[in-house]
Amino acid sequence: MKILQIGQTDLRSEVKLEQSTKWEFWEVEQIAEFLVPYNLPKKPARFNFAAVIFTSTVPAESLKMLQKFLQAYRVVILAGVQLPELVVRYSAWQVTQEQLPHFVKDIERDFFLSQYGDNAAIESVEVARSFQGDIKYRGRHQLELTGDFGTEFKPIATFKRGFYISEKNGIELWPVFEKSAAVELKFVVRLAHVEDIEIQKTLEFSKAQLDEPLILEGLDGNATATVSIWAKGQGTLVLGNINNRLTRHQYGTLIMGGQRFTDHKRQEFFYYFDPGNLKPPLTVYFAGWQPRTGFEGYFMMKRLGHPFILFADPRLEGGSFYLGSAEYEAKIKAVIEESLAKLGFTNKELVLSGISMGTTGAIYYGSKIGARAVIVGKPLINLGTIALNNTLHRANEFDTALDLLLLQQGKNSAKAATELDQRMLQALKNSQLTAGQVLAAYMREDDYDGTAFHDLVENLQADQVKVIGHGYTGRHNDASNKVIAWFLKQYELLLQGFEREGQDETDQR
Repeated sequence: MKILQIGQTDLRSEVKLEQSTKWEFWEVEQIAEFLVPYNLPKKPARFNFAAVIFTSTVPAESLKMLQKFLQAYRVVILAGVQLPELVVRYSAWQVTQEQLPHFVKDIERDFFLSQYGDNAAIESVEVARSFQGDIKYRGRHQLELTGDFGTEFKPIATFKRGFYISEKNGIELWPVFEKSAAVELKFVVRLAHVEDIEIQKTLEFSKAQLDEPLILEGLDGNATATVSIWAKGQGTLVLGNINNRLTRHQYGTLIMGGQRFTDHKRQEFFYYFDPGNLKPPLTVYFAGWQPRTGFEGYFMMKRLGHPFILFADPRLEGGSFYLGSAEYEAKIKAVIEESLAKLGFTNKELVLSGISMGTTGAIYYGSKIGARAVIVGKPLINLGTIALNNTLHRANEFDTALDLLLLQQGKNSAKAATELDQRMLQALKNSQLTAGQVLAAYMREDDYDGTAFHDLVENLQADQVKVIGHGYTGRHNDASNKVIAWFLKQYELLLQGFEREGQDETDQR
């Protein structure tokens, strides 16, 4: 790990660093010299500092040189140092000199550069042989247990896979479950050293403690955690996935500054807001389907320079297309609207975007809020049809579609598929995308949703919304590089339009 300090006096001696941490100090007057290897035209050095600590005021010209390298939530400012622009643009942490040694320890623990998350599906759950009630699987992501669990707590089910915990990074687990009021449960976690069967520590988490993610720290060395569910009472217990990711404690979910939301059914989504250059537009990117949990598109959106929001959906295997309960959907909408308000923007200064699964979120919430533009690659609208196509056109290639239908509609049937299709089509018919435009690159032989582009044209109000399409030959997973290139070009053209408008306003003043 590398930490950069910029100031007048090197504070390395005031902090106790781990052996693997490299502390680099540069005086304010040396910033231009320091940046030379990072500005080389060919093969520039990678600016891979976990945190940049400012201990002195920096002139505006030097700050301008640094800005393209700094990342939000990775800037630290010593108390008394006047750098208000960094506080606003990079959501900088502010600490006193006395707090600095402890904060550096937090940097070493939580400011790592990578992200990691995954799902432990219920297919890895083993139900206790002593349980005599009914056992029912709901697709690949829910296990329903109904019956008498007894009057005393006893183990009901165990995840056969272990959760790896390195000695450097703790993890956080978010178990998804629903239960009858009369059923009580607790999660029991046992920690052992890797390649050792002897239990070193046992932790118990009651229902009250399960309202927050379970944070598990490593042992002296790398460890494995096994999770079992204990229950008592009578009724129904529905077990879902356990979402697992590296923890950053109070500094963010998955990435620095990342946030999470969960509804009453423990269904999560993640979001991240970056203030960027504080100039319109606010750009929003919904992550596509991915088997590993995480934010997608960070560097792509950061390169655009403008304020942006990232969304990620960790449900099912790869995501649940950003649809959910009324509470779930209202929060996604609120995150976007609150970010607009924070920046002083209107929805005419909003661009939503996504590729594949991310297009569903961009189109759906664009229709709910209204936007200057929606940019999508390989749009997916008819989610029920995608499930039906799983047997007709894709030979069980995308089983997540069946789990999606079951999660959203409560059953798998042709009628349920039609109802799910209508959910998106109604959003288009009632769209707030007035005086906006939808830019869509679509696959002409799309084997997931072959009518998505046609349905955009047919259901949006043609006299108010401009729909511009570019078709590529191939099925859904073909021509990805071409679609991404087209996607980025549309962003480039849109941002040029915003810049011209901004210049016109300046000239008028």
